[in-house]
Amino acid sequence: MPQIQISDENFARLQRLAIPLVDTADTVISKALDALEGDAAGFGPKERTFSAGSPPDLSFTSVRSAAVDGKVLVGAEAYWNSILIAVIRAATDHGATSSQVSKNLLANHIVGTKDDGGYKPIPVAGLSVQGQDANNAWKSTTYLADAFGIAVEVGFIWQNNPKAALPGQAGRMVVGSTNKR
Repeated sequence: MPQIQISDENFARLQRLAIPLVDTADTVISKALDALEGDAAGFGPKERTFSAGSPPDLSFTSVRSAAVDGKVLVGAEAYWNSILIAVIRAATDHGATSSQVSKNLLANHIVGTKDDGGYKPIPVAGLSVQGQDANNAWKSTTYLADAFGIAVEVGFIWQNNPKAALPGQAGRMVVGSTNKR
């Protein structure tokens, strides 16, 4: 078995994280590696489930995972406004017309194409939607998803900012059934 040397400072950090009479230096390092690999076995913020219809303040949050209608959103798609756009696209996939989507869309939007003033065209829906803050994007997302029976699941974390509602904590919200596909 390889032997490693660590500084006194890092050993003290390991001791603070260890569960007395349970953990060894090796088990604490294993948990830390699990957390880095995304397993979060005993480390990192525990995810809390919040009501999609009455979430806490989502300012200063970052989306960690998102799925719309069974499709996992990755990269640039995993932002609050991008989730809203994915729900708009899913509504058209469900057969909704531009007019029907427009009637159920709370976010600032126009029927047609506009790409200035913070608007983003969504050609498949025949609409352009203005960018929203996290709270308004989520409110618009849930309203539209409920109207068209679209499943949405999002995992997020509050940034370590004193203005955040729950700095450093993680959350999850679900709209509709996410077991469609």
